[in-house]
Amino acid sequence: MDQILEALTDWLKDNWIKFLTGLFIMAVGWFLGQRRAQANWKKKEFLDRLNVSLNSIDQDTLLIRTVLEKSCKDVFLNDVAVAAIRDASSKTSEKDPTLPLPEADYWYYLNSVLNEVAEQFSEGQLRRDMGLPVTVKRYQICLTSECAGALKTRKVRAMLIQTSLLEVLPEEQPKLESPHHATRWDTLQKLSKLKKTTPLPVSRNRNLHLNTVFPASVSLLSVVAWIFEMSIVNRITPGATGLIIGVALLAMSVSQPAMSGEFNPVLNIGDEAPDWKELPGVDGKKLSLSDLQQIDVVVLAFICNSCPYAVDYENRLIAFAKQHASKDSKVALVAVNVNKVDEDLPPKMKEKAEAKNFKFPYLFDASQQIAKDYGAGFTPEFFVLNRDRKVVYMGAMDDSPNADKVKRRYVDEAVTAALAGQLPEVRETVPIGCRIRIERTRRRKR
Repeated sequence: MDQILEALTDWLKDNWIKFLTGLFIMAVGWFLGQRRAQANWKKKEFLDRLNVSLNSIDQDTLLIRTVLEKSCKDVFLNDVAVAAIRDASSKTSEKDPTLPLPEADYWYYLNSVLNEVAEQFSEGQLRRDMGLPVTVKRYQICLTSECAGALKTRKVRAMLIQTSLLEVLPEEQPKLESPHHATRWDTLQKLSKLKKTTPLPVSRNRNLHLNTVFPASVSLLSVVAWIFEMSIVNRITPGATGLIIGVALLAMSVSQPAMSGEFNPVLNIGDEAPDWKELPGVDGKKLSLSDLQQIDVVVLAFICNSCPYAVDYENRLIAFAKQHASKDSKVALVAVNVNKVDEDLPPKMKEKAEAKNFKFPYLFDASQQIAKDYGAGFTPEFFVLNRDRKVVYMGAMDDSPNADKVKRRYVDEAVTAALAGQLPEVRETVPIGCRIRIERTRRRKR
């Protein structure tokens, strides 16, 4: 020990200037790092972090759920790339939250994000390769750095949203779980408008086949595969490019043996319509699908009293019934409700039917089985059944929740085609509305 101390003392005598210089540099580095950290905290700025979030609308409420959050260095794996991401994030504004990145580098940045997301899951491509049933969903992924809002927390954000929702995003702001989510709604509105006005040239040779699966706790479906197609969108701002949008096909495993549709987790176009028997109506009568044998086309509408979207469609349902489903018509409109909250129970359903003078059956299924059999997840949601009781259309009634902005009436088109023995041009769309409140079965404790 004495020899070690003596050697250390001799080294310090010969190198004390270097030693003090090193200590000084370390102290300055520590001081600057602390000062920068304090400044970032004061500005709520964390541009070295990547947050991936899933954005959706359920029960007329904007839901934002974090899928993962990591250091940008752990995602992009290159100091130059991280510096570019940080620099681009610092240049976004409240008016334009998209990252101004060089077009030639789009593939690298998006590929890095997708790979990081895919690492959270497993088993996907194996299930597809084995031919197991899957449902394909299409998503958009957008790189942004929002800097508006009450909290003004800045991060690099990769936003996931279903393509079908982004295409028909309502203009009216939904309910917010937190006031600062208004910033995200503004961003989604900008992205929706940009997608409608700017073409998306998909690069087919850049497909990424990634094995993924969501945890079993995600509803009754478990996501099993992502297949991403990367698309590039030029910013509308002259002389700049920046928005990165990836089109993703998200495959989800289901328990049913049949293949499901693009937006429906259970049924596909051409499937035989699931039967229902003796569901009670507000008129005191029971109705089964077999009671409609003399009807050529059946329109099944999942509605309720409590959902504002369903309420907005009530006048459209009445008009549809008057035009297509009169007493002697070959078309029948059947509305059914499966929600079990007080406002949606039969007594309130009867009040609603009488107040609105419904001229069509309004049924109640306490078991909720009809919604499960049809894969209905929203109110309102529509299914058109032809003479052979095959599904020829399912999804939204028309192309806009706002009655004044409707340009295409999908259900009307499907009924006209079915009466002619044909399939409609549009056979499936995404339903826009409130989530059907399916009761969960609780396991008994042993």
